[in-house]
Amino acid sequence: MDWNSIGLVLGGLGVGSLLTFIVQYVLENIRHRKQLVFNEKKNAYLEYITAMAESQTMLEKEGSWLRTKAMARIRLFGSKEVIDIMESKVAEPKGKRDLTLPLKELFDAMRKDLKM
Repeated sequence: MDWNSIGLVLGGLGVGSLLTFIVQYVLENIRHRKQLVFNEKKNAYLEYITAMAESQTMLEKEGSWLRTKAMARIRLFGSKEVIDIMESKVAEPKGKRDLTLPLKELFDAMRKDLKM
């Protein structure tokens, strides 16, 4: 049997359709996973920003727990750069201090991670 005959037989069996289905399935699965990761990162970052704002009007202990919970989600889903900035510049309590520049740096890293 020559190669043309083999190709016709395999084509007749629907191998082309099967390969197309497999490729589409794999690509759709990859796209779906990327979307899930993006949504988890986005929600973790928004939760942290919300916790930072709300904790300003809470008792210190309650605000600390709220921020810690939000930071845990970032540790799970955030990029290394975001985690490093959050832990080294923003999260360390150093009394009353201006967080404008550290938060700007953190928000820029979050935008970069989300590719916005």
